Amino acid sequence: MINLHPKKQLGASTLMISALLLVTAGLIITFAGGYSALQQKTVKNEYNNNQAYEAAETGLEYALSFLQSNSGTVLASPSGGFVNYTIATTTLPNNATYSVVITNPTASDYSVLTMTSTGISADGSSTHIVSQQASNAGGAVSLQYAMTGQSNIISSGGITITGTNGLDAGGLFISSGQNNISSTNQNDAALASQTGAALFQSIFGMTPAAMKAKSTVYSSSGSVPWGSLSGVVWVDASVVSAGTITAGSAASPVILIVNGSFISSGTATINGILYVMGATTTSGNFNLNGGIVSQGQITMSGSTFAYSAPILQRVLTGSGGNYTKVPGSWRDF
Repeated sequence: MINLHPKKQLGASTLMISALLLVTAGLIITFAGGYSALQQKTVKNEYNNNQAYEAAETGLEYALSFLQSNSGTVLASPSGGFVNYTIATTTLPNNATYSVVITNPTASDYSVLTMTSTGISADGSSTHIVSQQASNAGGAVSLQYAMTGQSNIISSGGITITGTNGLDAGGLFISSGQNNISSTNQNDAALASQTGAALFQSIFGMTPAAMKAKSTVYSSSGSVPWGSLSGVVWVDASVVSAGTITAGSAASPVILIVNGSFISSGTATINGILYVMGATTTSGNFNLNGGIVSQGQITMSGSTFAYSAPILQRVLTGSGGNYTKVPGSWRDF
């Protein structure tokens, strides 16, 4: 059969091809538009995530700096052996924010702290959490026992030592009262055989002369402003007091070094470490929150003695702090 209308068939084919091309072009344009929007969203999400990550990292750096200058504040109020200190939310110039929580992973051990920083992007769409541990690197002070005496330790009225660290005596521990002490170690030959200078260096990591050079020095007991002491205090004479003396506070403890004997028959409250190069004799009300080392005999009656790990840790770190990052402890959640 002869086709009498070839031009009409050719026109129909052209129309179909044109329609197909038009649909294909529309699909390509739609896909390109959707892909472009997806790319923009991906870039925006990546930008916000990076912004949150950088805010979190900034929080970690700030937390370490904060620790180095405010360790006493961070460790001031542990609960059940744990600190949970929050650094308030801080807004950065790009409007991203960070907040940091500082905790200790092991109960009553404040030598290693965990800083957890949460960063949030400026628009609030992205959150990033990173953590880093910091350890007390510079605390050369090493105090194993709450009470250390190179000679005898004699108690006639009862001694109370709270905490897990008790007393260590180079000689005998003689008690005629009711004591509450977690552990006692007497006749410690290694302790008794040490020279005073060697014991001092084992505690503080430096010679007495070096420690004195970095201390606030008072020539006599009467010249000491007891109510306003801070840092490392060196009294270059015996301390004899029948009145009231106070050294340091829970938030700002001191290292009190007495180049002589320490004799108190009044009321004495000391927060920190008391190091006595002679004998120590206390009666009346003697309250020490921290630790004591005496190169001579310790004689106590009616004393309340509290071993305080947080206070000792603040003494170890000092007001300037000595916390540094623990290698390999960084985590990205």
